[in-house]
Amino acid sequence: MNIILTGVKGVGKTTWGKKLAEKVQYRFIDTDQEIEAMHFKREKEHLKCREIHQNFGEIYFRTLEKEVIFSLREAKKSIIALGGGAILSSTTRRSLPELGTIICLYLDSSEIEKKWAEIPNPTFLKKGYDFQTAYKERMDKIRDLPCTWIRADSENIMEILEGIVHGQ
Repeated sequence: MNIILTGVKGVGKTTWGKKLAEKVQYRFIDTDQEIEAMHFKREKEHLKCREIHQNFGEIYFRTLEKEVIFSLREAKKSIIALGGGAILSSTTRRSLPELGTIICLYLDSSEIEKKWAEIPNPTFLKKGYDFQTAYKERMDKIRDLPCTWIRADSENIMEILEGIVHGQ
């Protein structure tokens, strides 16, 4: 069984994913790190996702992202943290239920807006997009997923996540 953590950028997918993977002895996979590794294999250049997006464009970045997610179909006993924009692709959204149980982490939009405001020149905000537009676009796509919603700052979030892993 795999657990797929989704949600908008800054909600805590990587943070909670690492903690959960360690607690339940699962492998942790961060798709952003996998994208960076795949890019390095192709271009022999170490870049962070933000730099890949800036230097090679959104189409290239999203293509790598789809390839990474597709490559995870054989993963077992893994906690997979998706990048915040992975759900923008309908192909990716359709493939997620086959990968495992989908958990959507969320926070109030005002909390996410504060986090996004701290990112200089965010590449994930398309030209002409403001926070509300980008946030709504992502949340609308996530709402289409067959997922369990968990507030990322819940006092008992680890207990809830462990219960899902153990089928309770």
